[in-house]
Amino acid sequence: MSAAGRHGPRHVSGRLLGVLFGAFAASDLSQVAEVLTGHASQPTPLAIEHALAGAAGGAAAVGLWRGARWTAAAVVAWGLATAVLLATLPAVLGLPREARPGIWTGAAIVLLITLAVTRYAWRRGRRPPPPAHDT
Repeated sequence: MSAAGRHGPRHVSGRLLGVLFGAFAASDLSQVAEVLTGHASQPTPLAIEHALAGAAGGAAAVGLWRGARWTAAAVVAWGLATAVLLATLPAVLGLPREARPGIWTGAAIVLLITLAVTRYAWRRGRRPPPPAHDT
C-alpha cells in the first residue's frame, strides 16, 4: 500500500480540518457527557442535538484526517445538525428575542463553514489516488 493509504492522498489541510472538527465533536460530546453524569441539566432535546452534532463532527474529523471519499456527507451532516441546534436554542432555552440575531448569525456562519469544507472534501474525494510506486 502506498504512503497515501487506501483513502487517498493525505494533505496537511485535511489533517488541520480533521483536528478542528475533532474539537467541534469533543465540545458537543462533552455536553452530552455532562448531562449523562448529572453535572449539567440541559433539556433532553438539546442533549440529543449535541449528540447528533458530536457524532457527525467525529465522523467528519476521521474522514478529513484520512481523506475518505465519504467525508463530504459527514461534513454536511455536522453542518445541518449544528445549524439546527443553534436555530432551536431560543425555543428550547426560552431565550429573549434579543438573542436571536446572534444565534442566527452563528447558524449562518456554521452553514458557510459547512459549504467551504464540503467543497474541499468533495473535490479531494474525487481525485484519483496517486500511482503506486514500486520500490
